[in-house]
Amino acid sequence: VEAPVPVPTKFGFSTPREALERDLTEPEKVRYGELTFVERLGKGEFGEVFRGLYLNKEVAIKQLFFDENMTELVVQDLAREIDSFRHLSHKRLVRFLGACLELPNLCLVTEYMPGGSLHHLLHVRRQKLPASHAMNMCIQIADGVSYLHSQTPTIVHRDLKSLNVVLDLSLNIKICDFGLTESMDRTHITKKNNGGSPRYMAPELFDSKTKITEKIDVWAMGCIFVEVCGGPLPYENITTLADLTKEMLINRRTPDIPDFIFGSMREICSSCLSFHYEKRPSSRQAFEQLKVAKRASREVKLTLTA
Repeated sequence: VEAPVPVPTKFGFSTPREALERDLTEPEKVRYGELTFVERLGKGEFGEVFRGLYLNKEVAIKQLFFDENMTELVVQDLAREIDSFRHLSHKRLVRFLGACLELPNLCLVTEYMPGGSLHHLLHVRRQKLPASHAMNMCIQIADGVSYLHSQTPTIVHRDLKSLNVVLDLSLNIKICDFGLTESMDRTHITKKNNGGSPRYMAPELFDSKTKITEKIDVWAMGCIFVEVCGGPLPYENITTLADLTKEMLINRRTPDIPDFIFGSMREICSSCLSFHYEKRPSSRQAFEQLKVAKRASREVKLTLTA
């Protein structure tokens, strides 16, 4: 096994784990023995997520799989995720509480959302949301994304999808999983490590010639809006990356927006899913458009009941 490569940090040269340990404040340093794992919520390629307890509070614990051959790489990824959102504070983002770096136990501890994921609500429980609830949810999602995009430099989530939107018991949403977030370098971000979930990836992520901007999040947001309004997963019937790439680049087909999504909500979904990123609204514009649409629908109801 190769020795960890020292990296330059504001503390001098050290391994990624040492640098991260130094960067964490004392309240952010979690001892593994203080964590209680109650229930496994999900499992992915790089780790598992649990509902658990920390300092007598219900929390979500993301535990990374440990492999001696890739320890420092895993820690680098964890450091990137922590660095991406530990300083962010917004009511629509899941709150970072701390991290455990006691090898082989690498854990990220965050606020727990008891309502589960938006994906589970819509596609497992098959819950149909009243129009007013759906509109509120879309507004909340746009609010959270707009906050990320308002940072300096702009923060791009890169992996927005209904699985990464979690709920409280009143169906208020928060955005989670900041493992792929990236700060924009000058005017655009690089294509290295596209990451993300193919169904939600904007066309420019499939095309090596096109610049990538924060508008990739707006495309993904449009996909989620369609789901929230009762529509299908993006490209629901496509099962391979090759077929998806063909639909995107050759057929130039956008995700389906069912006919029952109409009026201003359809226009907002459609504009977010514009093939050319320049034609998509900013996340802030989408947020404002949704608020206008909500007010208009409320006024229509008042007129009908008058």
